Amino acid sequence: MSYLISITFIIMFLGANITKLNCFKNLLEPRWGTSSLIAVSAINALTVLQLGKTLPISASFTYALITLIFIVEIYILFKGDLVTKLAVGLITPLHIMAIKVMIMSWYGIIIGSSYSDILDTVTLHSALRVMLYFLLLLCMVAITKVVEPKYSQVIQDHPKRVKIFAILETLLVAQIIILSVVMSFLDYNFGLNVGIFITSFISLAMFYMGIFMTLGFEILESYQWKSSAKASDSLYKNMLVQKSVHTLEIDCSTQTILSLVIEGKPQESLVGEYYDTAVYGITKNKLHPDEAETHNLHLSVDYMRRCASEGKKYYDFDYRLQEDDGSYIWYKAYVMIEQEEGSDYGHALVIIHNIQHEKELLVSATTDSLSGLYNKQTTEDLINEHLAQQQTGALFMIDVDNFKAVNDNLGHDMGDHVIQEVASKLHHVFDTDSIVGRVGGDEFMVFMKHIDDTTINEKAVQAGQLLYTTYSKEDIKITISASIGVCKVSADVNTFQTLYKAADNALYHSKRSGKNRFTVHTKH
Repeated sequence: MSYLISITFIIMFLGANITKLNCFKNLLEPRWGTSSLIAVSAINALTVLQLGKTLPISASFTYALITLIFIVEIYILFKGDLVTKLAVGLITPLHIMAIKVMIMSWYGIIIGSSYSDILDTVTLHSALRVMLYFLLLLCMVAITKVVEPKYSQVIQDHPKRVKIFAILETLLVAQIIILSVVMSFLDYNFGLNVGIFITSFISLAMFYMGIFMTLGFEILESYQWKSSAKASDSLYKNMLVQKSVHTLEIDCSTQTILSLVIEGKPQESLVGEYYDTAVYGITKNKLHPDEAETHNLHLSVDYMRRCASEGKKYYDFDYRLQEDDGSYIWYKAYVMIEQEEGSDYGHALVIIHNIQHEKELLVSATTDSLSGLYNKQTTEDLINEHLAQQQTGALFMIDVDNFKAVNDNLGHDMGDHVIQEVASKLHHVFDTDSIVGRVGGDEFMVFMKHIDDTTINEKAVQAGQLLYTTYSKEDIKITISASIGVCKVSADVNTFQTLYKAADNALYHSKRSGKNRFTVHTKH
């Protein structure tokens, strides 16, 4: 029985001491690694166990020796100033003494025995010591939850606080040693035991009050910040859910669906199903090819797990799904990851919004409604954005010859048709990387980002040939063509304003030279 109690004692001691030392690594810089902490903890466990067996009567000497052991432990294992190490070193012996005095006085009240009578009963004393170190372990875990690495800077910035805290601990340790001596020499007395229990409890409470006085403001600020962050997260989440088309909660550990709501209707039949299979069933053959890869990556559990491991809590992305009539609708997926404490993964909440209306508003704000090309302002912004990163490209200014005659003789409906055809032909001539916009009326602008002199001539010729078209209505025939001015980005011409001016001058040179031709800006 005593052997089993000893083993249990060592386990409890090791657990409490290793927890404590790992916590103190947040405040002090360790000299060695974790293996050294475990080795020293094991030596101390055996030492304290032996002290309890060989010196059970002299409480004052035993406690003084225990205090010395734990202070030396901190001085050996950690770097730092002496006062901080003293304050940290006194934490364990203070808890051991206070908790032991409380247990002994409490148990003495229950069985009506004095302190010395309990010490004489070796098995009982050993069992109470196991209880002591179990409670010590709980206290160390509690301290670990409170003392975070960021408080190390607080200790460095406020040495006076630490000094006062160390003095408080020293006084509390001295007080408890005196209480232990008093208990060991007096016979059982109910009132005395109650008084000693309360005094020890108050000593421990004063210790935690001392921690609060040392780190209190920072702990409160941290708690308030976390509470505020949680409230903001909750509000943000509720706002998203209220506007959602689909809401999906996933267990990233088991890769199963915890809940699924589609258009306000819970899909209970899919709860517990394998997540990837369910999502594939919903989006099967409906994803737009341009967004399929992005969608599948960002909604995969592996990607969510990677984000969780990197501390990334939120991300979103847009994609299109095909409707029954063949049209595509834009959606935005908001993904929120909540990593569970002690787990590498956690839960993910996926909220899907229909953003077709927002996309349409964006398109109407950035494009020309008739041609479907970028409007003048958007074209200018995109060109400026490119030039801010790379000094390459060429600007084509394109004017439709005889367009006024189309409007005057064939009608404005035909004029609108011509504008739409010109826009389509320009998209055909220039690559998808080019910026194609309508400046206004019959004038268009194209910026090719990467181009050489040969390609400039080729594209100008192709555009002229393709735009040369005859339109007719009854007996009236009108032929349109294109006058083109081109300017290539150079050291002297490298902003939108200078490019626009040079290409526009080249365009009007083509007009004055007889139309249906192109002119490339050259340095004079």
